[in-house]
Order: sequence, then C-alpha cells, then structure tokens
Amino acid sequence: MAERGDQIAARDLVVRANWKRLRGPALDTAVEQVVRAGLGGAAKFAAVALVYLSSQSDRSEEAIHKRAMLAEVPGVPDRVLSQELIRLAADMHPNQFWLEIEEILEDTQPENYAKAASTAFWINKNAWVRILQKELRALGYYRGRIDGRTTTRTIRAQNRFCRDRELWSICAAGPLRGVTVRKLADAIATGKCGSQTENIALPGS
Repeated sequence: MAERGDQIAARDLVVRANWKRLRGPALDTAVEQVVRAGLGGAAKFAAVALVYLSSQSDRSEEAIHKRAMLAEVPGVPDRVLSQELIRLAADMHPNQFWLEIEEILEDTQPENYAKAASTAFWINKNAWVRILQKELRALGYYRGRIDGRTTTRTIRAQNRFCRDRELWSICAAGPLRGVTVRKLADAIATGKCGSQTENIALPGS
C-alpha cells in the first residue's frame, strides 16, 4: 500500500513537471518510478511518462525505445497516445513520417483528431498539407496531386471547405497557421463522425 502511495505521489510530481518544468533529484527519482510503473502495465503512469519523456531533449536510442515500449501499454488514453505516436514516428522513422502519420490519424478517435493533426503540423508542415489534401479529396473539394505542397489548388480547395463549414474568418488568416490547422482538423474529424452533411465541391479546384 505504501509503495502504491509512493508511485501515485511520484506520478503527481511528474504531472506537475510537465506543466511547470520542474527539475532536480526528486523529479529524477519520480520519473524513474513512473516509468517503471508504466512499463509494468499501469496505463495512467505510462501516459504521464510518455508526455514527460517526449518533452525532454534526450533522443538517444535508449530513450526512444523506452517511449516506444510505454506506447504499447494497453489502456493508454487515445488523447495521449495519438500525439505521442506521432512524435515517436518523427524520431524513429523521419523518412517515413508522412506515411506513418496517415495511419496514426486514421486510427485516432475523432475527438482527438485535431490535437493529433496539430502535433503533426508542428513537426512537419508538408506532412500536414499532404493529410489535408487527402481529406479534401475524399470530401470532393480537391482534385490535384497528393504531394504535400501548398499549391494554388490546395488553397482554393481549403478555402471552399472553410466557407462551407463557416470557418472563413479563421482560414483567411492563412493556410499554415496553427489556429487554422486546428479548426480545419476539427471540422474534418466532425465530418468523419458523420455529424455534418458533406458538401461536395464543384469541379475545377
């Protein structure tokens, strides 16, 4: 019972560290405890450890392997797992990042899609544009190449999607701004849920 209490205290300390950037020997010990509990199968501990470790500068093979093992713990919440899998993909397979995030986002729950897509955007903007092109094509707005480039066709398709979803005031700020990406991704996820009627675009985008 005492050990369990120590683990929870350690987890709470690491959670605070994620927000306040705490440092020191006590935190190092707490991180070790949380990682150990996470690798032991405790999903909540694994989630906290994942968020903390990915925020650190250590990108050694050992550190990445530890994160990969934590990501495999059953029960890690999708809101954490989807973003951490994207960060792992960037660290483990940077040359295949575009392809891997497509699979990750496809498996991401709709309510977590926007945050996961934003994570991908901040890592590799071209990767996000490729995702956007594929999603807009599936919705009938885009008919150009899927190449990750912010072409005139891509911007036109995005703008028409924004107008149809009443997001024009946000999208007008620019196609590669964080707030634009978040709102676009949220609207796309809503469409995936089927809670909005899809608007099929006119030819020529």
